[in-house]
Amino acid sequence: MSTNAISTVNIADRETAYPIPSAPKPRIYQRAMAPFPNLALNAMTASPPPGFDVNNQTFNLVDVDGVTLWPTSTDDINTVKNLAVQTAIIFATQLGASAMLLCVLLLMTTSTKRRSSAFIFNVLALVCNVIRCTIQCVEMVGPFMDFVLVVMQIYDVAGIHEAVAQSVTCSVMTTLVFIFLQAALIFQVKVVVMTAGRVQRVAILSFCCVISLLAIAFRLNLLVINCKNTTNLKALSTEAADAQNWAQSVSNICQIVAICTFSLIFVAKLALAIRARRQMGLKQFGAMQIIFIMGCQTLFVPVIFAILDYYAMRGAQLGSFVETLVAIFLPLSSMWASTDVKSRRVAMPANNP
Repeated sequence: MSTNAISTVNIADRETAYPIPSAPKPRIYQRAMAPFPNLALNAMTASPPPGFDVNNQTFNLVDVDGVTLWPTSTDDINTVKNLAVQTAIIFATQLGASAMLLCVLLLMTTSTKRRSSAFIFNVLALVCNVIRCTIQCVEMVGPFMDFVLVVMQIYDVAGIHEAVAQSVTCSVMTTLVFIFLQAALIFQVKVVVMTAGRVQRVAILSFCCVISLLAIAFRLNLLVINCKNTTNLKALSTEAADAQNWAQSVSNICQIVAICTFSLIFVAKLALAIRARRQMGLKQFGAMQIIFIMGCQTLFVPVIFAILDYYAMRGAQLGSFVETLVAIFLPLSSMWASTDVKSRRVAMPANNP
């Protein structure tokens, strides 16, 4: 928070004389108040009057015109602080998982498989997701989480232009992650329907492409709206806020519908193949069952987080886990399946001397 913003806060009744407490403050309290010597001195030499709730104080912020007052409270400060901490934890978790899987994927994938479309799309999605999560974590300590900016919507603060550039870049990275995931999901469906008839294969792939293009179109619309509202550096009107919320909701719904549709086709085709193998007496757990399990995870787990985003931790972007989970599950399934195949090849000579 800028120095000018802090000076505008009116703290009520600083000069009231209260009895000095007899017992000194604990050492840990003194260390916590060390960055604020004046506040620490006042807090250590005064006690609140009877009936005063120290955890629920109200005060006013003075606008730049020096007249307009913005009433706020300590609860508002805690709300902004908790929102920043929760959002930073969410994206830091995604950052660590995406970066770890990206390193493992690059190290363990053979040179022949690195030329495949699935590998390229998965790597691009993970790279863009790492960039997206890193920028989101940085934004949590930037001007957009400044308490005065959040309450008064005053954007004339230091570092605001860098924060705008970070926000626009993050929106672009989120859209790129979504596009790469759509391409990877379509490629996944294409692989499982290769054994189907030509008419059935063309119909399924055409249907998937239409859904994917529709979801990408709404995502691009959301990208334009987000970038426009971010670069304006003005408080959103009611109409603009409603339009942005509508675009966000429609984009989220289309994203979930696309992911569920592709995963459902993939899982259904694998289930039929596993059933046919069991009828032929091939009941051993193998790569096909592994991919089926991961396909079910891709079908259900992102939907759970998308639903929780509307009911739990509102504003903390819990729904951002949807892209990260899909970006992780897709390459993880192929890595698990290929590892199982390799282990069976190694064990085969020992079982058949």
